[in-house]
Amino acid sequence: MKTIVSLFFGLFVLMSISASSKQLNQALDASESLTEFSCRHRAIVYPQFNYKGMTFQTFLDSNLHYPANMQKQQLEAVILIRFVVDKEGSVLNANCPDSASIPLRKKPFIAEAIRAVNLSSGLWLPAQNDGGPMSWLVQIPITFELEK
Repeated sequence: MKTIVSLFFGLFVLMSISASSKQLNQALDASESLTEFSCRHRAIVYPQFNYKGMTFQTFLDSNLHYPANMQKQQLEAVILIRFVVDKEGSVLNANCPDSASIPLRKKPFIAEAIRAVNLSSGLWLPAQNDGGPMSWLVQIPITFELEK
């Protein structure tokens, strides 16, 4: 049976690693308003996947493998993966924040999604804040779906 591994790629940026609550408190302590703090940090460019002109979705589609035992059992899943793109464009700490709530029989999907995301390490342009590189937390859903 032919399978399709599709990725509904939405680069959901959760939070900046470098724009921390400590910086916010420092800004507020210096009598800056929240609006001024926000405006001052507007020159942010999100991390961008940068490999042979591919989109991140295309890269994952070509590197993600449907776990054979999951295919045999006719199992499907949507796995949320969270990772950091650091200042050098490397992927760090790829994990599934929902892993505790995913049934044990579907854990191979988590391992495969993390493996595929980790393959992209070093293939990213880091986020930029006022022209300087910064680490950024990224979260994406990866869908494992059998062909109907």
